[in-house]
Amino acid sequence: MKFLCVVSLSVLATLTAAQETSPKPPRPAGAQKAATVAAGKNGARPSRTPEGVPADAVKISELEWRHTDREGKSWIYKKTPFSIAKLPAPADGQPEPLPPPAMEARDLGDTVEFSRQTPFGVARWTKKKGELDESERSALEAAQRAVLRRKE
Repeated sequence: MKFLCVVSLSVLATLTAAQETSPKPPRPAGAQKAATVAAGKNGARPSRTPEGVPADAVKISELEWRHTDREGKSWIYKKTPFSIAKLPAPADGQPEPLPPPAMEARDLGDTVEFSRQTPFGVARWTKKKGELDESERSALEAAQRAVLRRKE
């Protein structure tokens, strides 16, 4: 029984090795030329929109496209990890509204303590005033304005 298994495995290994080393048939000349034309001059494939985005949509960024439908309404298509999201586009003259800052800031002298509610509870961190980013600066300014309003 062992002998039969060893012989069948060696025959199987020999057959697979022979298939891997066999030369590949050459491509027909027409197929090779068609692949070169499809690739373009620089070798890059022509960009296509993903499934779910209209073919005439304009690419805004790596994961966003803008499209105007037959009724004249503009839509933004965003690629998410799960699917394509179709969102109404903001008016041309109107910038996209920013969400209100959900951070609370407390001035501790040369450092600032921040807190923010997250799905996992309250997140707290401290930073020096010189190292603040834009959202942290705006949260600190809002907290300082609130303190001035309370004093008045």
